[in-house]
Amino acid sequence: MRGASLGPGARPSARLLVCSAAALAVVLAVQVASAPPAQARYPYGTPRDTRVTMRADEVLTVDVLGVDDPAVGATWVRSSVCLGGSGDSCIRQLSVGGLGLLVNDDGTVTAHATAGAPVDGGTTVVDYAVSDTLGGRYGARLRVTVQPGPTRAADPDPAVRARLRVTAWKRFVYFDHAGQVVRLTSTVANTGDVALEGLTVTSGSPSIPARTCSPVPVGGTLAARASTTCTALVTVTQDLVDLNVVRVDTSTVTGRAVRNGVTYRASAASIASASPVQEPRLALTASVDPATVTTATQLVAYTFVARNNGKVTLRNLLVRAPFHGLSALVCAPVPLGGTLPPGDSTTCRATRRVPPDLLGRATLTDTAKGSGQTYFRTRNAASAVSLALTTRPAPPPEPVAAPAPVARADTVSTTVGHPVVVDVLGNDAAGSPAVPLVGTSVRLRLMGDLHADPQLYGDAKTLIVRPVFNRAVDPLVGGAAFLVSGRGEITVVPLSTVPTDPLTIGYQVADANGRTTRSTLTVTVTP
Repeated sequence: MRGASLGPGARPSARLLVCSAAALAVVLAVQVASAPPAQARYPYGTPRDTRVTMRADEVLTVDVLGVDDPAVGATWVRSSVCLGGSGDSCIRQLSVGGLGLLVNDDGTVTAHATAGAPVDGGTTVVDYAVSDTLGGRYGARLRVTVQPGPTRAADPDPAVRARLRVTAWKRFVYFDHAGQVVRLTSTVANTGDVALEGLTVTSGSPSIPARTCSPVPVGGTLAARASTTCTALVTVTQDLVDLNVVRVDTSTVTGRAVRNGVTYRASAASIASASPVQEPRLALTASVDPATVTTATQLVAYTFVARNNGKVTLRNLLVRAPFHGLSALVCAPVPLGGTLPPGDSTTCRATRRVPPDLLGRATLTDTAKGSGQTYFRTRNAASAVSLALTTRPAPPPEPVAAPAPVARADTVSTTVGHPVVVDVLGNDAAGSPAVPLVGTSVRLRLMGDLHADPQLYGDAKTLIVRPVFNRAVDPLVGGAAFLVSGRGEITVVPLSTVPTDPLTIGYQVADANGRTTRSTLTVTVTP
């Protein structure tokens, strides 16, 4: 929370203070090729609620500040920790709910069941406040759950100081690719005056492997004023990189000492966060064979290679090349709309016969475009390809009187993950055989019932209906891309991971005289 000062009458914001074990400051020491984000610490102090559990016959001392982040350039003033209270009052000793609480001079809090208190368990919540060296005052809450148990054999001895403190080697670490090994390292120090046996180290995240500690191992005895270093190695998965989510782990350390029949337990906890550094990259290269055309009947093969050069998975892959006369692209091994893992590539192929009206140019240069999506943004790429032309074009034909062309509705069905090419002009009719329909004139149109803010691109040659949900935690529903080829075909690319209701789009086509007609294409995506 932000560090708003606690003025007179203000109640310190609750923060749960773990009345349990010494917090293990987990450190993610990571080698990252790319620079991490500039903001490495919070501009305001961030205390966090602490939860601990103790037995009724124990005396538990908790480092309540172990998981807190002070403001940039500041440290916590441990001697300023106060329980409850308001204004200028500072309560350092409190009895509430059958629980006795004492703030120690090092900012830790000692809890014990008071004499005569019921031992059938229960949870006590206590507010506390702490200051930092910049003058900010922050509130948090300590929640102590007492488990049923026998009464203590004797009253606690204030001379017995059971203390643990954890110091992370690093608080913030970064990762950028799958397979990267993240090292979590922290120093656990016994800051008390008694040896602590039965050292335990636990993680709040079930995916964190067990830690190893040296020179004092887990389960060993940590002498007074001694320390040990605890480490765990975590291998980053591709999902962690793709989801772009900061992973926060709370690590807790405990140890105990028995004196005169009384068990004194120390607990401390700390946190470390691992943040992904996403650098999505998509490269698109294009080639043509043959590179020179001498006649309009010559078949030319185009090849486009889309490569994921980044470290983040790219979904909803699209490659668009609506070149004059070019057929619809067919891509493999990853189809249009598919998923391209880091380092992988897919090849898209198409053919064209250059029409006579284009042969008069010295070169014919077209630009293909590609795109892929992470869960949070789109990465684009483009590539130009040139074709040398040597034959002079034939003169354009004279206009011929003819009736208007007629376009008819088309329907198509495909399955999730499988694009389909639709020859929408196949059932349309020109007004006269002498005035044919022109495939390069096909343009897409928006229909009124399309959802999710559909967008037209590239002279209406591309229409993208985005999925209703495009988040990592939700399925992608109802999305599709419509790509017009240079021959007037429309490639339908499902962008959903589940079946979707029918989508209807419009298209327009012109004949050789320039007269236009319109119709629709309806697509249904099935399992």
